Amino acid sequence: MEMQEAYRSLKTNGPLAQTFRSNLEGMGWTFDDVDPTKGIGSTDMGNVSHVAPSIHPYLSIGSQDLVGHSNAFVEASASDEAFNTMIAAAQALAATAVDVLVKPDLYEAIRADFGAESS
Repeated sequence: MEMQEAYRSLKTNGPLAQTFRSNLEGMGWTFDDVDPTKGIGSTDMGNVSHVAPSIHPYLSIGSQDLVGHSNAFVEASASDEAFNTMIAAAQALAATAVDVLVKPDLYEAIRADFGAESS
């Protein structure tokens, strides 16, 4: 039996995350402060973040007590709120991609932040 490597920790790229957040804020979104030390769960996205600058945004589709992998989450994911959140996330991601392409200083900041992170 061969053991496979577990999911690695997520390394969020600061400049990329801030650009995404700024794009959402420009669309009228506001954010609650969250405890960055509080884990949300594991994801194979962590592995990706060790080889390429990455973000893994979490946007609400329901109340703060909504728990993932539950029947309530299934119901919330079929709601108008979830659909609107998905569209906003897609728009913010697209705007972030444009920012990276047209702002050389941002691109360099993303690269520098990624290079500063230890693997």
